[in-house]
Amino acid sequence: MDDEKKDEVSQAERLRRARQQAIASGRAAAWGIAEFAVAHGISPGNVRNAIGKGDLRASKLGRRVIITDDDGKAWLNQHVIAA
Repeated sequence: MDDEKKDEVSQAERLRRARQQAIASGRAAAWGIAEFAVAHGISPGNVRNAIGKGDLRASKLGRRVIITDDDGKAWLNQHVIAA
């Protein structure tokens, strides 16, 4: 069980670093469901629910579901809680 948690953390860290490199290089960015969830501190289930309801646009690329950076930002901006 502890090894599984270590693998999850290391995978999340790898995804975060890959995302940072993509932003720094100016490449067009897209997210997988898990990447998007980890990067924005929400659960993958909430991301899937939003896609299923049509609130969050996503596309299929083979087996993978892809969320473009623009679509992700638009969805996040709709769900910002005013302070």
